[in-house]
Amino acid sequence: MKTPDLARYLGVSSNTIRNWTNEFKDYLSNAATNVNARQRIYNDRDVLVIGTIAQLSGAGSTYSEVHSKLSNGYRIESLENVAGGIDTRVIPAAAVEQMIDATEVRLELERVSAERDKLLDMVQGLQTQLQEEQERFKAELEAARNEKTEELTKRQEQVETLLERVGRAEAQVELLKELLKKD
Repeated sequence: MKTPDLARYLGVSSNTIRNWTNEFKDYLSNAATNVNARQRIYNDRDVLVIGTIAQLSGAGSTYSEVHSKLSNGYRIESLENVAGGIDTRVIPAAAVEQMIDATEVRLELERVSAERDKLLDMVQGLQTQLQEEQERFKAELEAARNEKTEELTKRQEQVETLLERVGRAEAQVELLKELLKKD
């Protein structure tokens, strides 16, 4: 809802809406408080905050009292009986368009959220699958290392056995040479 529409709806001036927006900006959306935009846009939550301010101000509350109530979470539930003599059952066309836009945005947000959740589930599944593959690879690599280590140990034992045989054979050759020299 735009500033003039909200002002008409509540039966106050656009300047009053702007003043309230500036004073109570901490309770309003960025779209409502954006002074650089050509037009401020008040969402449903903003409209209830401004309606709450209108009601409290109409009842004689000071800005300090309004700040206190807003910071404690006080909000009106609807705009009935807030507007100054305006039949609040009649909703301006701009407000209806904004409600339709808001509904479309909510539906799109729900669709995107569902899609995001599905993608997050898919990513989590892929991460689990990747982790399982990494663990399998590590296990296979460790098994291959163990196999190579065992193979190298066997070969080393074979070499040592052959060296012992060569040593014994050399000793026998030397012994035979000695025996041949004596004969």
